[in-house]
Amino acid sequence: MRDPRCLKSHWLMRDHMALKSRGKVVYVMRNALDVVVSSFHHYNDFLNLWDNSSNWEEFFDLFVAGDIMSGGYFAHVASWWPHRNEPGVLFVRYEDLKQEPEREIRRIAAFMGLQSLSDERLREVVEATSFKRMRSLEETVWPRLQRLLGLRKDFRMRKGVTGQGRAVLSVAERAVLQQLYEKVLDPLGVPWEWVLASA
Repeated sequence: MRDPRCLKSHWLMRDHMALKSRGKVVYVMRNALDVVVSSFHHYNDFLNLWDNSSNWEEFFDLFVAGDIMSGGYFAHVASWWPHRNEPGVLFVRYEDLKQEPEREIRRIAAFMGLQSLSDERLREVVEATSFKRMRSLEETVWPRLQRLLGLRKDFRMRKGVTGQGRAVLSVAERAVLQQLYEKVLDPLGVPWEWVLASA
């Protein structure tokens, strides 16, 4: 591939080659409550990731144990958080991307060393990266993706909203995530609002 290029990964920091080279990393961090719900649906989309597609409680236990693809949420954030102030790393909250896309896209562009965006170009980028646009693109390639990836559902892009986790998780499940936060992320200084506050 030609430079510059963009790669998406779910790698832990220790596995990431970008920081060992001239690469840069935009780490998009999402609220744990929404991640567990999104992950549940993600696993249910794929025929080969998880057979027991209707068992929320079993999946929640796997999520808490970190026994899912890409490992555990808390270990993943813990692997990256200490590097958040390095020159080649930019932390972006998913919730901020949803609430203030223009501001966050400008931050990302500046971090990547791109020329400042005109207001018109910024609007184009916001539109091109909107949930509606990505869903539209998905519809055009869906039959092929479904075949190639072994997907069982109609579409992978579900709703593109924040705050669903609080409505889905029980008080007891939220308490389990709170305990994990206190054990793993709070000692690192990761703000509670970034992990468990619901939009």
